[in-house]
Amino acid sequence: MLKESFISACLTSEVTNSSASKNDCIQEHEYQPQSVVRKGFKNSSSARNSVGVGRCHVFAAQAGKSTVHVYNRQSGKQEATVPFQQKLCSLVVTSGGFPVVILGTESGSLILWEVTTSAAHLHAVTCLALSPDNLFLVSASPDSACHLWSLERTLSFFSTSADGSELPAPLSTFTGHRTEITSLVIPNSSPSDITVLSSSKDGTINKWEAITGHVISTTISPKSVACLALDPAARALYIGHGDGSISSQDLMVPNGASSNSASLTDLDITKDNWASSEALDNCINAMGLTYDGTVLITGHENGRISSWSVTKRRLIKDIARHNHPVTNILMLLPSGLRESSSNGGDSIVKPQIELSQTSMLGGGYGIPANYTLNAKISQVPKTTSWPTYWSAAVEDGWPEDFISEGARQISTQP
Repeated sequence: MLKESFISACLTSEVTNSSASKNDCIQEHEYQPQSVVRKGFKNSSSARNSVGVGRCHVFAAQAGKSTVHVYNRQSGKQEATVPFQQKLCSLVVTSGGFPVVILGTESGSLILWEVTTSAAHLHAVTCLALSPDNLFLVSASPDSACHLWSLERTLSFFSTSADGSELPAPLSTFTGHRTEITSLVIPNSSPSDITVLSSSKDGTINKWEAITGHVISTTISPKSVACLALDPAARALYIGHGDGSISSQDLMVPNGASSNSASLTDLDITKDNWASSEALDNCINAMGLTYDGTVLITGHENGRISSWSVTKRRLIKDIARHNHPVTNILMLLPSGLRESSSNGGDSIVKPQIELSQTSMLGGGYGIPANYTLNAKISQVPKTTSWPTYWSAAVEDGWPEDFISEGARQISTQP
């Protein structure tokens, strides 16, 4: 049966920052076919944009602290507490077979689990967004700047100088905003043509080319913009405002082509205001769309989680009510479409972040001399007669036929 779920997370106040107040502050909700809380993850308090979901784990950067809590999605239990050297302000996790946890710090730098970048931002990194292909990352902060990073280059030890004095730097910078940036989304695009949608507190929403920084279009809202959500097919942009209301913007021109020409648009909220009759006068901190793009789910400052009909532009129901602000909404891929074979859960390997801050000399090929590679063979062939390669990979020592074949090849060389 097809099931659709999402993860929500809350921020507990410092006044009530006790273990009891943090119980189940991260929850996994099943939205359909049943609307029910399936799991709760305890002892967490996370600010906006500070929770990420991997294939087997939930990662939560703790508000005002330098630690990340790691939870097992299947058991709901906390598996690890990972400490870092700086306070963390945002978090995102790459998708795919090799997930990487990316953290924004209070000092304006990024931490890619084991690699630390330069302090490219003047203030804390509060927004992170990954391109759909996981090749590029955009970071933003209250300094009103957006930086584009290449994940491949940033994760490479070659991007750091031998003496550690030069750390990975961004590919380009966008400076089209004038106030604090509140949200980032990246539509599906090719690596050579990445576009970004970014919003700021002054109500400005910019669509721009990531490589060149060229502004494609600018939308001006009369209300403060708190967060953005993009339609799965990039047909529409949904805007959450500071007063709890919602607006939407059509991203397609009448003939069906994408609107890529530079333009300036005033957002007319009088014709497209989703405010309910209950007047949800609390800031929308996070939003997400169901897989088919027909339902919008919002998390509010007053602890509400609500669902909205996209077609009717009205409130469907309140899904949950918390005693703390809801700061993160993360939609999960539907389950039940196709059951894939499982090779077991991923193992969490704590980062050796100090290696990226010390001398790189002595390791060769840009790798620190004392770096330890952790790897796992995810699947072993189910056979009583293993190929020579697998025998060499999983058994102690070298198989005799492996050595004999190597000696034969050497002896027959001219």
